[in-house]
Amino acid sequence: MENTTAEISPTPSSQPPPEIPAQKEETVATETIPAADHLAVFMLIGVFVLMLLGGLLLAMGPIKDKKEKAEPPVALEPTPATGAPMPQQNDALPLPQTANPASEVSAETSVPLTADNLAFDVNADRKLNVNDIAIVANIIDSHQYAALYDFNSDNVVDVNDLAEIRSVYQGYPLAEFDVTLDDVLDVQDVVTTANIIDAHHYAALYDYNSDYVVDTKDLAMVRTAVALAGTVKTAPGR
Repeated sequence: MENTTAEISPTPSSQPPPEIPAQKEETVATETIPAADHLAVFMLIGVFVLMLLGGLLLAMGPIKDKKEKAEPPVALEPTPATGAPMPQQNDALPLPQTANPASEVSAETSVPLTADNLAFDVNADRKLNVNDIAIVANIIDSHQYAALYDFNSDNVVDVNDLAEIRSVYQGYPLAEFDVTLDDVLDVQDVVTTANIIDAHHYAALYDYNSDYVVDTKDLAMVRTAVALAGTVKTAPGR
């Protein structure tokens, strides 16, 4: 009798095999490694940038200090409520032509001759004084022309030429304003000028500001000269 044994094959199961925990942990660990690398790279870049900025700030610090020392701050002048600039301390009111500070006023009766003013010594006496001014003034009053007195070369002798010669007399009031020719600059010179004004007469010798009129402006100029120089007695003779 033949013994036959049929081989029984296992029936395939329809359920999937169970997941292995070890393999899942390895997979998760492998996926997190790249993210950590990126974070480390970003941190290194950040540290490098901070070091670079720190170096730049340190380098710019001494330059700024040197610049501040080289350029001190400019003090601003205070301004009034209207916004107009305040006058500077060295600003001064305009004075008459010969009204110089008392320390600069000379008691000499003539202006020292130089190469620049030699042409104004019209009477050739080696002196520059009121006599030279009087000569030019007389030419103006007589309405004559003489090229010797045409200092500005405009083909006419007028108060503009008189202003040219007076310009070298600044600081020498006795040489310019002693119109009484008594070697003293005092109230008599003021009175003489005032008499010309009262008579409504024009004489170029007393037109101190060269405006073609003898008036209180000229009187103010001779008064200022007398006040600055005082009554100055000069050396005898001219």
